Amino acid sequence: MKSFFFDFLYLLASALRTFCIFLFLESFLNATKTRRRMLGYIAFYIIISSEYLFLDVPIVTFLLNIIGLFILTLFYKDDLKRKVLGIIFIYTISLFSESFSLIYDHYLDLSIFKQGNYSSYIGVIVTPIIMFVFVIIYRHYKNSQESIHLPTRYWLAVLLVPISCIAMMLIVSTVLISPWQYLSVEIILFSITLSVFLITEKQISFFIQEAEAKSIKAQNLYYLKQFEEINKSNNTIRSIQHDMNNHFLALQALAEKDKSRDIYQYISSLREELGKTKSIDSGNPTIDSILNAKINSANKSGKKMSVSLQVPNKLPIDDVDVTILLGNLLDNAIDHSSGDIYVLIRFTSGRLLLLCENPTAVTPEKSNRFYKTTKEYSLMHGYGLINMQRIATKYSGEVQCNIENGVFTTRILLYLSSPCV
Repeated sequence: MKSFFFDFLYLLASALRTFCIFLFLESFLNATKTRRRMLGYIAFYIIISSEYLFLDVPIVTFLLNIIGLFILTLFYKDDLKRKVLGIIFIYTISLFSESFSLIYDHYLDLSIFKQGNYSSYIGVIVTPIIMFVFVIIYRHYKNSQESIHLPTRYWLAVLLVPISCIAMMLIVSTVLISPWQYLSVEIILFSITLSVFLITEKQISFFIQEAEAKSIKAQNLYYLKQFEEINKSNNTIRSIQHDMNNHFLALQALAEKDKSRDIYQYISSLREELGKTKSIDSGNPTIDSILNAKINSANKSGKKMSVSLQVPNKLPIDDVDVTILLGNLLDNAIDHSSGDIYVLIRFTSGRLLLLCENPTAVTPEKSNRFYKTTKEYSLMHGYGLINMQRIATKYSGEVQCNIENGVFTTRILLYLSSPCV
C-alpha cells in the first residue's frame, strides 16, 4: 500500500526524471528559442505525475510517456527520424533505470493493465539518478564530438556524486528507521543530486561559451585574412586589366613592324600571367573570388588546383559562411597537400556539395570524426574544422574527412533552399 511519503518522493523523482529528459533532448536535438518549450516540459511533468497519483496503470503510463515525448520533440528543429531516435534513446534509458530498481527490490509482479502497487522508497529515487548518470555520460560524449573538451577530472567528480548518493541510499535502506527519517534522508540526497544537476549545467554552459568565443574569434580573424587575400587577388586582376590598353599598344607596335615572333612571345607571356591570376568565372562572385585567390596561393606553393564548378550566380547561403567554409577547406588542402589538388563544387536539388581531394605524405592522428592538426603550435590552430562543422550544422549538413590510398578527402554537404537567380 502506497503512502503519503512515497507519493511525495515520487513527485520529486518525477521532477528529476523530467529534468533528465530535458538535458538529453537539449543535447540530442536542435532547440528553437521559445518559452513554450519550457511550458511543454512543465505540462509533461504534471500529466505524468497526475496519471501516477490517480490511475497508475503501466500501459497508460507508457502511452502517455511516448505521446508526451513526441510532443516535446515538436519544439525542436530536427527531422522526424532523429526525433523518433531521440525518443527511443531516452525511453530506453528510462526503462533500464526502472528495471534496475525493480530487480534490486525483487519486484516481479508486473501487469501492464492493472494498477501498480510498487512502493519502494529506494527504487523511486534511484531510478532518475541512474538516468542522470547515463545523460551525463552522453553529454560528455556529445561535447567531445563537438571538440568541446571538458577536463576529465570534472566529469569524474560529476559522476561520483550521483553514484555516491545511490550507494548511500542502498546503505540507508538496510537500516530500520521511521518513514519520516527515511524521507528526510531521501530529500537530502535528492537535493544533493539536484544541486549537481544545476552546477553541471552552469559549468557546461561556461565551457561551451568559452569554446564558442574562441571559435568566433578565430573565425573573425580568418575571415579578415580571407578578405585581405581576396582583395589582394582582385587588385592584381584589376591592375592587369588596367594595363591591357598598354599591352594592346605594344602588340600594335610589334604588328606594324611585322615582328610576328615577338608578338607570339608577348602573347604567350601575357596569357601565362593572366592564367596565374584569373581562371574561374562561374558568375558567382563570392565563390569565384575565393577560388581564384586559392588557386594563386596554390601556384605559389608549386601546386596545381583543378576545379569542377557548377553553381548558380547566387546561393541561398551567407557569404561569410561560404568564405569560411570554402576558405578553410582549400587552405587545409594547400597546407597539407604533397601534390596537385582537385576541388568539386556542385549545387543540385537544394544540396551544395564541396569536395576536396589532395595527396598527403603524412597520416595525421584522428580525433573523433576529424584529424588533428599537424601544424606547429597546435593550440593556435584546429578551429578551422570546428568552424566548418558549425556552419555545416547550421545548414543541416555534415563534414566528413577520410584518408585512403594516400589521398586525403574532405566532403561537405549542405542542405539549402532553392537558389537565388
